[in-house]
Amino acid sequence: MTVKVGQVWKENDPRANRHVRVVGVHAKDGKAQIVMCNFCAPYTAFPYAPLTKAALKRFNGKRGGYSLVKDAP
Repeated sequence: MTVKVGQVWKENDPRANRHVRVVGVHAKDGKAQIVMCNFCAPYTAFPYAPLTKAALKRFNGKRGGYSLVKDAP
């Protein structure tokens, strides 16, 4: 699966209800720059969500990773 800017992913951990929005993809270091946020309403993030990075291999739909919720427009 290709990780693209604008996608929304859900963390596949039953203990957390966390969604992330991809705001950048850096092929050089193999990481996606994401906004970690808990979403309320239909994909509306809290205004002060921290910017962080996650390994692209985690965007695979498996436990311990992320599954796609909403594709990029």
